[in-house]
Amino acid sequence: MTIILNQCLSHPSLHPKNLGIIPRRKSWLLNLDAIVLSDSGNVYDALFLAARSALCDTKVPKTRSVQYQPKSNVLSDQDVEMSADGSGSIFNTRKAANAADFTLTFRFLCDAATGPEADAPTRRLFSDPSAFDDWAARWRTRLAEEGGEASERRTMMRAVNPAFIPRNHLVEEVISAAVNDGDFSLFETLLTVLSAPYEEQPAFARYADPPRPDQIVHQTFCGT
Repeated sequence: MTIILNQCLSHPSLHPKNLGIIPRRKSWLLNLDAIVLSDSGNVYDALFLAARSALCDTKVPKTRSVQYQPKSNVLSDQDVEMSADGSGSIFNTRKAANAADFTLTFRFLCDAATGPEADAPTRRLFSDPSAFDDWAARWRTRLAEEGGEASERRTMMRAVNPAFIPRNHLVEEVISAAVNDGDFSLFETLLTVLSAPYEEQPAFARYADPPRPDQIVHQTFCGT
């Protein structure tokens, strides 16, 4: 059955035209699961029609290609120092002082790329802000060597560093409301937020926040 369904779905007429991200290099991978709940007729036709209906209604997230090429491809001593073993990086998670939220750190660095006056939001993420200060000084030295407009760099960084992601505690909240209360409104809201992850959405600011200690999910499953 799986082989027959795969052959049917491989027909060019069912291929969404907007799965490509970068031609011949990157594209979305589309998976479709078909589950037979009861069998009282032509299973193959039913599966084909269900699959075709699902594919025709498929919505692919909008993307755009962003390329950033520094002036020099030669690694400097500064680059080697920052990447050799992670010891000089604020993203070395083995250091408790560096325990900042990964997603928000990269998002806030987009603004920090315009100058030190925009460092405050990023510094507040660290239990020891001096860990960021030491790294930021080396980072800005490298940015100066690469050149380029600060505003342009900020725009490019914001295009690839999301403000909103499906955090585990939010997914758990959605599942709990749906399963226990039959309430799918939280799911719809989360879906709305995640449909524009790179945009500022002040009305949904809490969806960008990391979990509080009591919200941390210690066990997840592949289905979530």
